[in-house]
Amino acid sequence: MRTIKLIKRNLVMVIMFLSTFCFMVQAQQKGTEESWAQKHAQNYQEELELTQGQTDKFYEILLEFAKERNKILEKNMGADEQKKAIWRRNKEQKDKMLAILASEQKERIEAFWRGDSKRDAVSQKVVSAPEVTNNWAKNHANRLKDQLNLSDEQTDQMYEVLASGAQKKEMITETKRGDEQKEAFKQLTKEQNNKIASILTAEQNEKLKESRKQRNNK
Repeated sequence: MRTIKLIKRNLVMVIMFLSTFCFMVQAQQKGTEESWAQKHAQNYQEELELTQGQTDKFYEILLEFAKERNKILEKNMGADEQKKAIWRRNKEQKDKMLAILASEQKERIEAFWRGDSKRDAVSQKVVSAPEVTNNWAKNHANRLKDQLNLSDEQTDQMYEVLASGAQKKEMITETKRGDEQKEAFKQLTKEQNNKIASILTAEQNEKLKESRKQRNNK
């Protein structure tokens, strides 16, 4: 009887710990999203000389986009599907932004998105919350570790490639359009695949190719 009570008590403690841990993770992600949205709303305010009312609306739009983007990044989906989902959300976000602006401001934000801004375009367009992107890369690297039987060193290298690639993808989504964007994505995918291939053994590369083929045929 004492053993059963002890097991129950330990089980309750484990459940309480897990609940607390999940709450802390969610709170941290929420804080990251809000911080990202606030930072970028301020950047837009300075760049476009927004009123406080416009800045507040930009913050709401950016926060909504950050939450949706992070949900997409956390989903277990193919890279192309993920890219398309983020692109759609990004387009919706920008349409909402344009609806808030005056004619002159619209011209300035279009120039800003093209990188023709008076400010340093690259430094102003850090478009991913690092913690979320890094968590996605970490989870994906761990899945590949299990799938391909990677060593710890290979897993660390894979994480670096995936984290860097995810950030570059979001940068392209934010700064390029049309054929230029498609070409940039194509080039990035090629570079990332080459880096991944260089990390893996011949057997692991074959296994990864087979896995991709099966996923694309679904």
